[in-house]
Amino acid sequence: MAQKVNFSDFELYQNEDDVLVHWNIDSGATCNGIGILRSIDDTLHFIEVGYIPGICGNSTSSTPYNFSDNNPELNKTNYYKIRMGFSQFSEIKSINLSHIKPNELLLLPNPSHDYCDIKFNNDKHESLSIEITNEKGQQVMIINDLKQNSYKLNVSFLKPGTYNVLLVNNNEKLAQNRLVVTP
Repeated sequence: MAQKVNFSDFELYQNEDDVLVHWNIDSGATCNGIGILRSIDDTLHFIEVGYIPGICGNSTSSTPYNFSDNNPELNKTNYYKIRMGFSQFSEIKSINLSHIKPNELLLLPNPSHDYCDIKFNNDKHESLSIEITNEKGQQVMIINDLKQNSYKLNVSFLKPGTYNVLLVNNNEKLAQNRLVVTP
């Protein structure tokens, strides 16, 4: 019978456009090889994105491991799990990897009916505005003095339809995207 491997501190971190996968194998446990698996859809169809060969773990002390996934799916939820040996798996962890280029506006989820996260690149922490207009070009909302990289927008009061979302700095349009509001 295979030895049970105990995990601890299984965490995911965004490092620019990469995902750092970190975990520990607790003392007393060893295994033969470690597979790092990733899925990008909620059906959780995993593929191996990395492998650490050889004996893993240590019989006398906890052993930390790190793996850097250099090709995760950007602006999507990435799911990870660790395979120890041939048959034991860790729990599944997820990370929403955000990569917003300058002059890009990301709306999640879109379509939306209650809240929408508006993400944008504001690394200089400038005072930006978000302007929202309806299909007729009429302004329905403006949010001023945003110095962060995101804003959680309550869209529940907006009528169902398509809206134009503009990111503005001193009357200069930096980025725009369409938001669909559903009932």
